Amino acid sequence: TDQNLMNTLGRSFGERDVDARVGFREIITASKNRLCLVETEKAENGWTTLSIIDVGDIKSQEDQLTRMNELSHQLHQAIQVARSGIMITRPAPDGKHVIVFANNAFFEALALPRQKVIGQTIEKVFSKIKDEKTVQKIVSIENSGMAGHVEMIVKSRAGGERWHELHLSPVSDHAGHLEMFIGIMSDITELKMREAESSKTQKLEALGQLSAGVAHDFNNVLSIIDGYARLTENVVKGEEKAQENLKRIRTAAGRGANMIKQMLTFSRHKIVEETVIDLGEVLKEAETLLKPLLDATVKCKILHDQQHMHVECAPDTITQILMNVVVNSRDAMPHGGTLLVEGRICPPGSVPKHSQARDDVDYAFLKISDTGSGMPKDVMDRIFDPFFTTKEQGKGTGLGLSMVYGLVKQIGGFIDVSSMLGQGTIFTIYLPLTDRAPKEISGSEEDIASIRFDGYTVLVAEDEPDLRELVCDMLSERGMNVLQASDGHEALAVQDEHEGKIDLLLSDVVMPEMNGVELADLLVHLCEGVRVIFMSGYPAKGQMAPVEIPDNADFIAKPINHDDLMRVIWRKLQGESLDVGDDTPHTSRWRNGEQGEGK
Repeated sequence: TDQNLMNTLGRSFGERDVDARVGFREIITASKNRLCLVETEKAENGWTTLSIIDVGDIKSQEDQLTRMNELSHQLHQAIQVARSGIMITRPAPDGKHVIVFANNAFFEALALPRQKVIGQTIEKVFSKIKDEKTVQKIVSIENSGMAGHVEMIVKSRAGGERWHELHLSPVSDHAGHLEMFIGIMSDITELKMREAESSKTQKLEALGQLSAGVAHDFNNVLSIIDGYARLTENVVKGEEKAQENLKRIRTAAGRGANMIKQMLTFSRHKIVEETVIDLGEVLKEAETLLKPLLDATVKCKILHDQQHMHVECAPDTITQILMNVVVNSRDAMPHGGTLLVEGRICPPGSVPKHSQARDDVDYAFLKISDTGSGMPKDVMDRIFDPFFTTKEQGKGTGLGLSMVYGLVKQIGGFIDVSSMLGQGTIFTIYLPLTDRAPKEISGSEEDIASIRFDGYTVLVAEDEPDLRELVCDMLSERGMNVLQASDGHEALAVQDEHEGKIDLLLSDVVMPEMNGVELADLLVHLCEGVRVIFMSGYPAKGQMAPVEIPDNADFIAKPINHDDLMRVIWRKLQGESLDVGDDTPHTSRWRNGEQGEGK
């Protein structure tokens, strides 16, 4: 027996007050630390009733219930803040499934208030999506009692459309009967956009390869047609009708050749010289270029940021992109309208998610907006396909926008298009910015101190370290991007690692292992458009020359004079000839095998 209990009972039985109905009521600790409520009550006949209640179990159950309530509250809060929509349905007596619970994300996804969801049938709630087949699929999944999923398009509160995927999972009771369905609704809009972009890219890549193969072969056919037409013109000089027909043949061949150029641009097989342009400067000149393309009924406005927006591309790339898109905008406004062209730097975080977008670069955008007729979705999905056009036969080739696509991708950018029927279309072209400056030659020979070669890249090959460093410093001070090498082999390695274009090779003639002339021969084939200037302390020609430089080569004699070097490079990059009669000191120029000595 428990000693505490015995002591308590002893006190109770010792009471002498027979009128007291309750001897005592007390909570004591019994064996094994159990809490007990002990109560005695005296009856009229003198008997005493003893009640012992174990309250430990009640306290434990109460604590457990409290913990369960806390966990239930936490689970409810977690469900409410979940980003995916969650709903629970139960089968009603009539066989229909009624939504008994939904979280905030579910209400937001369907853009419906709580009172229009809770207690409503599946058919009524999902009728918002306006797709009867999708609704019936949801109902059939729940009627089958099996798990399933369905994709749907839902109009959001903002008015746009979002893709959602609904996963339905059945829950059975202990007897195996269907008790409820739990539905998880996830927004898959971005995934669908990436899939569509990937599919479009693959399709256009395949079309590009096909068009490139056809274009190269077709070019040969057009060349033969044009060549024989030229020959025949000479044979039938006196026959006006034949001359007119041949002229039309050659005109048609020329149009075909122009289409081939556009096809090659679309497929990105066109080889172009990439440089750096300022988007703002291009847009400043755009009004003059666009004015002849637009009718008087079209109001054109061009806006752009004032800070530099440097883009690495061919000089006329932006102009081609702009003109092709503007022509399409003009044709969409046959009765007039407004055309707005904007060039801006993208604010941080404003670049849309796209398969071509990079996180490690900054972007500018070129936006062309019109108030034209707009496009339906089926047309928008095909606007970049080559040869696809909605214009009448003979009024469009369908290659303009495909060429825009090819040029933008060649730059490393991407295009976003939005359009509404009757309201207009917006082309937003995102272009990656570069830290490189545009190429610009400034100054004049009359003022050597004013000469600069900003944005140009020079490779200096010289085996004498001090002289090499001196020349490199001279050119770097004039705005050049300077690469350097101690011999021909190192120069080739530097060229191979350099990702950009090399504009000028300034090479010593006599170097170990590979001389400057051998280096120049190789580099000219490796780097299209590279210009070459030789420098040497030996004579350029004759018996005293260890290595004879080629005829028509540009040469500056050592010791290198700063002003003379700037003058020679200035003329070389300007494309001017250093003729024999030039008064440039320390230079020589050979043409047609004739040697002319410099001073």
